[in-house]
Formats: sequence, C-alpha cells, structure tokens
Amino acid sequence: MSIKSVRFLGYSISFPRGVLPLLLISAFYWSLVFLLFDKQRYDIIHSNPIFNWSSSEWLIGYQSGFVRRGLFGSILRAAYDKGLPKDLVTTLFPSIGFFFLSLVWFALGVKAFLRSNTASVWLYCWLINPAGLFFFLMSGNIFRKDVVFLSLLLAGFYCLVQLLSNALRPTSSLLLYGGFLSVNILLIGLHEGLYLFLAVPLFAGLSFRSFSSALRERSKRIVFFFLPLLLASQGSLLSVLFNGSPEQVLALCQSWSTVWPAECISAKINDYGALSALGWSSREALAVSGLRNLLSVLAPFNVAALIVFPALTGVVIHSLAGKSIARAYEKLLAFLSVPFLVLLLVGCDWGRFLSIFVVMASVISLSAPDCVRASLPSIRISWPLYSLVKRLFLGNCNQPAAQAFALGSNSKVSISAIFTVFGLPLIGYGSLDQLFALGVWHHASDRIVWILQVFFSQSIAR
Repeated sequence: MSIKSVRFLGYSISFPRGVLPLLLISAFYWSLVFLLFDKQRYDIIHSNPIFNWSSSEWLIGYQSGFVRRGLFGSILRAAYDKGLPKDLVTTLFPSIGFFFLSLVWFALGVKAFLRSNTASVWLYCWLINPAGLFFFLMSGNIFRKDVVFLSLLLAGFYCLVQLLSNALRPTSSLLLYGGFLSVNILLIGLHEGLYLFLAVPLFAGLSFRSFSSALRERSKRIVFFFLPLLLASQGSLLSVLFNGSPEQVLALCQSWSTVWPAECISAKINDYGALSALGWSSREALAVSGLRNLLSVLAPFNVAALIVFPALTGVVIHSLAGKSIARAYEKLLAFLSVPFLVLLLVGCDWGRFLSIFVVMASVISLSAPDCVRASLPSIRISWPLYSLVKRLFLGNCNQPAAQAFALGSNSKVSISAIFTVFGLPLIGYGSLDQLFALGVWHHASDRIVWILQVFFSQSIAR
C-alpha cells in the first residue's frame, strides 16, 4: 500500500493513500451534522413550538378530533402528563431518527467508496447531496416528522426483505411480521399521505413477485400482503374525511397552551405553524401544492430540476458503487415516479418530497440491490433529460469505469459545483423560481452566520 506524507505544524504525518481524503471528508460531514443539529435544536427549545413549523406538527393529536398526522401528538401529550420534560416532547424521536439516517447515509457511502477504486470527490458528492439527506441538514427539517417517517420506512423495508427470504424459522417470521405491521401502523399515524404515496407502493412493489405467487397458489400468505394495504386504505380515507377545521386548530392550540403559552384565537390561526394547515380550505391547500410550481413562469426549469438532481444522484451512485447498483436505483426511481408525482402535486413542499423520494431510492438500492432487481416489476427510465445527464458525466456506460468519464477530470469539479452551489438554494425552498431571487441568497447567508453564532457563542452543547 502506498504511503502519503503530510506536514502539519512542522511534523511529517504519514497516511496510507486514500485514507487522508476519507478522513477529511468524514470530518467535514460530521461537523456539519452536529453543528446544524445543535443550531436547529437550539431554535426549537428556545422558541414556542406551537408557532414553529418544524415542531408543531408533533403536537397534533386525536384529543381534538381525528385529524391528519395525528397519532404521535396524543402519545407525546400523555408522556408529558406523566412527567416527560417538555423539550424532549418535540426533539426525542426526530433526534433518534436523524442520527440513525445520518449514520446509515454515511456508512453506505463509505462502504461503497472503500469497495471501489474511484475519486474521493464522489464520496463528497454523496454526503452533501442537496436532493438527498443534506436537505434535512440545511433546511430546518431535522425535527420534522419526515425524518422519523424515513427511519421507520427503512426499518419496515428491512423487515420486509427478511420476510421475503425463504430461510426464516416460524418464530422469526412471526416476530418480523409483527415488526412490519407495527411499522405500518406508526407510519400511518405519522403522515397518512406519505404512507399512501410512498410506503404502500414501495412495500407492494418489493413484494410483487411473492404476492403473485401466493395469489396463484391461494396461499394463506396472501393475508400478509392484504392487511397492511387495508390499514393504508382505512387510514387514508379517514384522513380525507376528517382533515381538520379551524375549530380543531384552536382546540389543539389550547390543549398545549398550558405547556407552551400561546394566545389561541381565530385571528392568529395562520400563525400556528403546522397546526394551521389543519384549517385550510381546499382552495388554500391547492394554492400551496406543487401545482403552483408547474404553473409558474419557470415551470420548465422546475420540472427539469426534478429530473436532473435524481439523475446526478444516479451518477454518484454509479461512480461509487458501480453500474449494477446504479441500475437498481434507476429501477426503484422509475417505479416510484408515478406516486411521487401525485404526492408532489397534492403536497405543499417541492424540495421536501424530492428529498424523501431520492433518499429512499438511494438507501435501498445500496442496501439491497438484489432484492430490488428480483422483486420489482421490470421498469426502466427513458427520460431524455435523465439519459443526457448520465452521458454527460459518465459517457458510454458500457466502457470500463476508468474510461467512463466523458468530461474527464473536469467532471469532478463540475459535479461538485452542481451539488453545492446550485443545489443549496433549492434546499428548503419551494422551487427554482426562488433561485433567482436575491432574498434567497441573502437568507442563506444570514442562516450560515446564525448557525455559526449559535454554535460558537450560545451552543446548547456547552
């Protein structure tokens, strides 16, 4: 193994070649993880969660009527009444989920990097992917339900993969099925919409071939597939029929006002963070949906961004883990594209759903590519723009990996710039329309200054 020496403070330090870039990139990634986690947790525990979009959705519960995303609020309120510190109410579960996802994202990237003979820039691009996990780091989304939802979704995926294998004992199968069913129930309680448009298609797709076989054999295993789908349909139907009202918003606000003082009156409904969305009319919900981006002046660029960033993520996966795993990623991407499009149109956050979409496709393709290839129906991506991005960075993918870079060494610099400079303004914002607004860049600079200020002078970690 070749050795590389680095001089530091007058001393010569030797590293095996390739270890130093890995250490530097890893230190950069985890510094960002802890720094931004510290800043966002500081914001939540020093503010009123009722007025905070990142945390007020955790306060929604069934005690004020059946409303969407309403299971955990009731559980957390009961825990608080039993003596749970109020700061933990909105930070405990998302903190666990966030660090779990951060570790999984890091471990998968490093594992793929160590197994390949590629430039360290691809590991860097994986770790700071604006359309992936880095969305949660920079946009104030660390403490939203999305992070816990993705963690549970990943747990359900691993349970399902094990259940679909043929080498399980009856006891193990029963435990895994219990775990899988529990995950489904928790996912519905976290967010019925995300569950219906992301978890159900994913679980159904991965169990497609086993389901077809059980259907032909009229096996009792068919119950295994129908029960979660039945839960999904019931939970989603109830969330549509009982989607909240202004009266429920006020009732929820008042139920938590003894914990976090707030003036719960009709005139301030729009200020109640995620609670206020429960009182939206159909017109108001439509006005903030993904349709606003498709009807904007820059609609073609918005649509292009939805293709380019997943394509660039595919380029990184191809360069880190190889062509076979990249194909599994594309297969999963194609399979989820239709439910993702529906979710995007009915949802409120453009970049938020893009991140969830890409994170799951990336993590699952690197975790169990064989399961994706063997289970999902045969679907391929044939989008011209997606293929163009691949050819631009990878050239002819049939060539050996060492000769596959159409842009040569400049491609490494180019993709780094795209994944940072052009990607960061999209993180946490509605669409590309805001990319050209000076306020976005000004807000981004203010955010960076505030992060550093909190971390170095007021950090709760001290």
